[in-house]
Amino acid sequence: MERNGNRDSKERDGLVEQTMDNQGLVYQIQVRGMLDKEWSDWFAGLTIETVRGKEGESVTVLTGTIVDQSALRGLLCRLWDLNLTVISVVQIDERKTRE
Repeated sequence: MERNGNRDSKERDGLVEQTMDNQGLVYQIQVRGMLDKEWSDWFAGLTIETVRGKEGESVTVLTGTIVDQSALRGLLCRLWDLNLTVISVVQIDERKTRE
């Protein structure tokens, strides 16, 4: 664990993962197609879920805490490298997910 300003973080495959005692932003990213849950480690431990879109197509939803904008960009670059189409990137109010 290394100290980075007020943030406790650790390096994980080039992406920074936030620890539980940190303030962070929870994001939900939707991509077209199916992504196996085994990819979770490569995406800094984000939760991976496959759902059906409005027209019955497969949509993968990645949800989790992302430390900062550079980590978010790194994650989006990984999706780009896999040639996945990003449908949406939404910041979720963390307080609502805890209730």
